[in-house]
Amino acid sequence: DYKPQELANVAWAYAKAGYRDEGLFGAISRTARHRVRTFKSQELANCAWAFARAGVRDDALLEAIADAAVASVNDFSPPELAITVSAFAANGGVDRPQVLEA
Repeated sequence: DYKPQELANVAWAYAKAGYRDEGLFGAISRTARHRVRTFKSQELANCAWAFARAGVRDDALLEAIADAAVASVNDFSPPELAITVSAFAANGGVDRPQVLEA
Protein backbone atom coordinates (compact mmCIF):
# COMPACT_ATOMS: atom_id res chain seq x y z
CA ASP A 1 0.00 0.00 0.00
CA TYR A 2 1.26 3.40 -0.98
CA LYS A 3 0.96 6.39 1.30
CA PRO A 4 -0.66 9.56 -0.05
CA GLN A 5 2.69 11.35 -0.31
CA GLU A 6 4.17 8.44 -2.24
CA LEU A 7 1.27 8.40 -4.71
CA ALA A 8 1.49 12.14 -5.26
CA ASN A 9 5.27 12.02 -5.60
CA VAL A 10 5.20 9.20 -8.16
CA ALA A 11 2.55 11.00 -10.23
CA TRP A 12 4.48 14.29 -9.97
CA ALA A 13 7.82 12.71 -10.94
CA TYR A 14 6.47 10.93 -14.00
CA ALA A 15 4.56 14.00 -15.14
CA LYS A 16 7.60 16.22 -14.61
CA ALA A 17 9.66 13.81 -16.73
CA GLY A 18 7.04 13.98 -19.48
CA TYR A 19 6.08 10.33 -19.10
CA ARG A 20 2.44 9.83 -20.05
CA ASP A 21 1.28 6.31 -19.45
CA GLU A 22 -2.47 5.84 -19.13
CA GLY A 23 -1.99 2.55 -17.27
CA LEU A 24 0.31 4.05 -14.66
CA PHE A 25 -1.83 7.13 -14.14
CA GLY A 26 -4.94 4.95 -14.07
CA ALA A 27 -3.45 2.82 -11.29
CA ILE A 28 -2.44 5.94 -9.34
CA SER A 29 -5.94 7.34 -9.79
CA ARG A 30 -7.72 4.20 -8.62
CA THR A 31 -5.59 4.05 -5.49
CA ALA A 32 -5.70 7.78 -4.80
CA ARG A 33 -9.48 8.06 -5.16
CA HIS A 34 -9.98 5.63 -2.29
CA ARG A 35 -7.66 7.59 -0.02
CA VAL A 36 -8.00 11.17 -1.20
CA ARG A 37 -9.60 12.31 2.08
CA THR A 38 -6.31 11.42 3.83
CA PHE A 39 -4.21 13.55 1.44
CA LYS A 40 -2.65 16.72 2.78
CA SER A 41 -3.10 19.89 0.78
CA GLN A 42 0.30 19.61 -0.90
CA GLU A 43 -0.46 16.03 -1.94
CA LEU A 44 -3.80 17.10 -3.43
CA ALA A 45 -2.13 19.96 -5.31
CA ASN A 46 0.72 17.78 -6.58
CA CYS A 47 -1.60 15.02 -7.72
CA ALA A 48 -3.91 17.43 -9.54
CA TRP A 49 -0.91 19.14 -11.14
CA ALA A 50 0.62 15.83 -12.23
CA PHE A 51 -2.48 14.67 -14.06
CA ALA A 52 -2.86 18.06 -15.75
CA ARG A 53 0.82 18.17 -16.72
CA ALA A 54 0.73 14.63 -18.09
CA GLY A 55 -2.41 15.45 -20.06
CA VAL A 56 -4.32 12.61 -18.43
CA ARG A 57 -7.91 13.59 -17.83
CA ASP A 58 -9.51 11.63 -15.02
CA ASP A 59 -12.82 13.17 -14.03
CA ALA A 60 -13.39 10.79 -11.12
CA LEU A 61 -10.05 11.69 -9.56
CA LEU A 62 -10.55 15.41 -10.18
CA GLU A 63 -13.97 15.25 -8.52
CA ALA A 64 -12.46 13.43 -5.52
CA ILE A 65 -9.61 15.95 -5.27
CA ALA A 66 -12.09 18.83 -5.56
CA ASP A 67 -14.27 17.42 -2.78
CA ALA A 68 -11.23 16.91 -0.54
CA ALA A 69 -9.93 20.39 -1.38
CA VAL A 70 -13.24 22.01 -0.47
CA ALA A 71 -13.29 20.10 2.82
CA SER A 72 -9.76 21.22 3.69
CA VAL A 73 -9.45 24.52 1.81
CA ASN A 74 -8.26 26.37 4.92
CA ASP A 75 -5.22 24.08 5.06
CA PHE A 76 -4.00 25.14 1.62
CA SER A 77 -1.20 27.64 1.23
CA PRO A 78 -1.75 30.21 -1.53
CA PRO A 79 0.67 28.42 -3.90
CA GLU A 80 -1.00 25.05 -3.27
CA LEU A 81 -4.41 26.56 -3.96
CA ALA A 82 -3.14 28.20 -7.13
CA ILE A 83 -1.61 24.95 -8.36
CA THR A 84 -4.81 23.03 -7.66
CA VAL A 85 -7.10 25.56 -9.32
CA SER A 86 -4.84 25.85 -12.37
CA ALA A 87 -4.76 22.05 -12.67
CA PHE A 88 -8.57 22.00 -12.64
CA ALA A 89 -8.63 24.69 -15.32
CA ALA A 90 -6.12 22.79 -17.46
CA ASN A 91 -8.36 19.73 -17.29
CA GLY A 92 -11.50 21.58 -18.30
CA GLY A 93 -12.64 22.63 -14.85
CA VAL A 94 -14.45 21.11 -11.93
CA ASP A 95 -17.75 22.41 -10.62
CA ARG A 96 -16.55 23.40 -7.15
CA PRO A 97 -16.82 27.19 -6.83
CA GLN A 98 -16.10 26.83 -3.10
CA VAL A 99 -12.44 26.23 -3.93
CA LEU A 100 -12.28 29.59 -5.67
CA GLU A 101 -13.92 31.38 -2.73
CA ALA A 102 -11.03 30.56 -0.40
